[in-house]
Amino acid sequence: MKKVSGIKHVFKATVDEDNFKGTCTGTGNIQIRLNHGEDAEQVRLNFLRRGFTVEDFKQDPRKKPALTGPAKDFGKGVSNASAHKQGFLATSTPQTFGNSGYY
Repeated sequence: MKKVSGIKHVFKATVDEDNFKGTCTGTGNIQIRLNHGEDAEQVRLNFLRRGFTVEDFKQDPRKKPALTGPAKDFGKGVSNASAHKQGFLATSTPQTFGNSGYY
C-alpha cells in the first residue's frame, strides 16, 4: 500500500471478506496519515493510475457516536459490600431487622 499510494505512513489497512464464502469481495479500506508535503489529491491520483477506484470515507448516518449520543448511565460502585447488603435487606425485608412497625 505504501508503494502504491506513494506516502510514508499507512496505519490501518483492511480487506472486505464475504464471511459465507470465505473469499475477498475486492473492496477494502486504508487509513493514512499525510505528512508535510503530501497531498490527498496526489494520493488519489496515485491509486487511480494503478487501476484502483478511490472514494472518501463516509460516516454511517445511522451510527450514534459516543460524543453526540445520549450519555451512558453508569451504576454507582459498591465500596462496602456488607453495608450495601445490610441496606438492601433493611429496605426489602424490614421484619428481619425489627423495622416493620409491628409490636
